[in-house]
Amino acid sequence: LGYSLTAYKSDSGNTVYAAGYFTRIGNQNRFRIAALDATTGVATGWNPDPDGEVRAVVPGSGAIYVGGDFNRIGGQYRFRIAALDATTGNATAWDPEPGGSVYSLAVSSGTVYAGGWFSFIGGEERNHIAAIDADSGEVDPDWIPEPDNYVRSLAVSADGDTVYASGAFTEVGDQERDHIAAIDADSGEA
Repeated sequence: LGYSLTAYKSDSGNTVYAAGYFTRIGNQNRFRIAALDATTGVATGWNPDPDGEVRAVVPGSGAIYVGGDFNRIGGQYRFRIAALDATTGNATAWDPEPGGSVYSLAVSSGTVYAGGWFSFIGGEERNHIAAIDADSGEVDPDWIPEPDNYVRSLAVSADGDTVYASGAFTEVGDQERDHIAAIDADSGEA
């Protein structure tokens, strides 16, 4: 199976989406990402077949959002971040195209939060974290937390008001934050 596994159960509860460093899972050949039957653990026919590492997978409304170090996934060129059709595994038109690795993703209220080692995404300058519209792929022009180093993991509070980030940073915006920060989901302030 490899050294890492990230798994999320679908909203319907019937499918577990897994990403990690593997070439076989659920009795099938699958390269670094798979959809597994939640009861049997057998891999489904869903097979986006990325050409590189998938570090994050998060189900959203109608799509499975993935991030990592790939250049091609779901039959399309998608640089390190993509939205995949939950049924077919094909890449959708959603294409924010970051300037570096995506280590983590979180989805809340129509927004995809991406964290990683990048300085731009969606044509906008963003250091290591961004808020992206889940439908259009456009980067929120006002949400700019600006951590001074990479973001390794993300989570959103149950009410959707706070984005939690951890990573190698020591500052977020003008605030000292030693490797972990709570960021306002509306303003982007720590």
